[in-house]
Amino acid sequence: AKVLGSDPKTDVAVLRIEGEPGQPIRMASTMPPQGQAVATIGAPNGWSYSLSAGLVSRYGSAASQFENRPMLQIAAPAIGGSSGGLVFNARGEGVGMVSFGKSQFQQAIPIDQVMAAAAVFQAIHRAE
Repeated sequence: AKVLGSDPKTDVAVLRIEGEPGQPIRMASTMPPQGQAVATIGAPNGWSYSLSAGLVSRYGSAASQFENRPMLQIAAPAIGGSSGGLVFNARGEGVGMVSFGKSQFQQAIPIDQVMAAAAVFQAIHRAE
């Protein structure tokens, strides 16, 4: 994979992966309400393609390096190696990307922010 760009302020990186394209994932047009079921796919402790289920525990902002950006907090065991994994709603649509967490609570970047960062990096790469 080749890194097209990264933004430490939003914790988003965009990669170009060589090979046949996979099945695209549909992105949700709205965020799931608090209490709704979500799932993540990641690699906690190096165990690839691990599916974890949980729920939206709150909406808020994350301080520190993320400059108080809006975040989606999920209660799902998606720790240690799951950063960058997609968060899905009950319809299988992408609603966020796992960023960081502690214990059973994980912070996810809302999918609209992820897609906006991706669009910027893709435009820059096309212009080069």
